[in-house]
Amino acid sequence: MATATQKKRLVFIELHATGFRSPDIVQIAAVDLSGERAFNAYVTPTKAFEPGATRVTWLSRGADGSLYRASGPGLHATKTKIPSRPAGIVLAEFVDWLKGIGSASDKVALVAFSGFE
Repeated sequence: MATATQKKRLVFIELHATGFRSPDIVQIAAVDLSGERAFNAYVTPTKAFEPGATRVTWLSRGADGSLYRASGPGLHATKTKIPSRPAGIVLAEFVDWLKGIGSASDKVALVAFSGFE
């Protein structure tokens, strides 16, 4: 429980992944309750995407191992390469970002949600 000098800071987080079976996380997006601080980073995938994950996120792994986003659904969508970094780097950046929410004594609570259909 938070003390009188501690505050609980809520951070809403969304993760995108390559699928449900042993997935790679490919995007971490978060925003604090005030909406003033946001984090968004893409992770270079090491695995192929399951078809269902690509349908929902429009993200895919190219033959070169890079991350791509389609301009829309369907076979004729244009794919654009998305700058991404290794998971360890992105996770370290996310932890550093979380440490900057509120003061050093504040507790941060992550609130995750699922938007899949």
